[in-house]
Amino acid sequence: MAATSFVRQPQGRSVSFTDQGIWEVREQWLATFDEQMDDPLTFLGDPLLPAIGTPHPDNPLLFLKGVPNGAPPSDKALRSMVFTLAWATNGIAAANRHDPDRYIDGLRATKSWGHRVVQEPVEKALVSDDDGVTWSEDELPVENTVDDLFIPGITRNRYMPTCRYSRNELVVPVAVLDLPGIVNNDAFTLDGVPVEIGQALIIAAPVSAPKRFETYEFRTIDFEILIRTEGWDESLLNRGFYSFSVTNGVKQRCLIKNGLADESADERPYIYAEEPVSLDQAGVDRTQYSTPDDFVPHFRRFRYLQRTSFSALGFT
Repeated sequence: MAATSFVRQPQGRSVSFTDQGIWEVREQWLATFDEQMDDPLTFLGDPLLPAIGTPHPDNPLLFLKGVPNGAPPSDKALRSMVFTLAWATNGIAAANRHDPDRYIDGLRATKSWGHRVVQEPVEKALVSDDDGVTWSEDELPVENTVDDLFIPGITRNRYMPTCRYSRNELVVPVAVLDLPGIVNNDAFTLDGVPVEIGQALIIAAPVSAPKRFETYEFRTIDFEILIRTEGWDESLLNRGFYSFSVTNGVKQRCLIKNGLADESADERPYIYAEEPVSLDQAGVDRTQYSTPDDFVPHFRRFRYLQRTSFSALGFT
């Protein structure tokens, strides 16, 4: 059995204005079904009948507050029901708000923000050699004045914005279990915050136990989305114990100055590097440059996290 029509009746409409500043409207609506009912409750869950919080079809300022009464017409067989529908303007906020204990639709969401604190290594920074009077124009690798990397280097606390995005779903796709670790491949807006491609990472997506509201069984998913403004691709300083020779292209051990005065032909001016050495994009170290100041350290970027459309996932 299913409802074939649900029509407002011209009679029985009343309007009131409460002392809380709320408009309330009561109307009679006739539901007609495709066959006679043996039990008046068999119509529950019919998609043609409105749910609590549904906006009024003729007035978007009114939302369904409740159904205080429903009875079959006295002069007809049990193929129809007359419902009293109560609408109110104070349903606006509730209708637009996600409630984890009530299912209205899968679009409403509660969005809140916090921060995750993580520690990360610093590979490039502004540099000063005069106690902070002047600074380099660009960020440089964390090296000493003879271009050896500091080990250990610098770490910093990173305070990363985190959005908790909670919504109800009638059917939770199995794929939601694979979403943690996924990065966005499209630009979207998250609670009014513009997010560019590759900046958002889902770090958690716990799913609640089944819940029930009216005739709906649903679950609540609490997505946790971490924002990193420079993206989730990793940038690593190109460095190592080997480099390519600029003369013949052969891979060779990197050399560094031995730190001793080169006053005799028998003394070696260079020794093998005992720490990783910075390399340029071609894999050449600084010592092979005729003008060392022309050396430009190279940073390689690595993409290792999977990506998908966050707009297609319904995040707004």
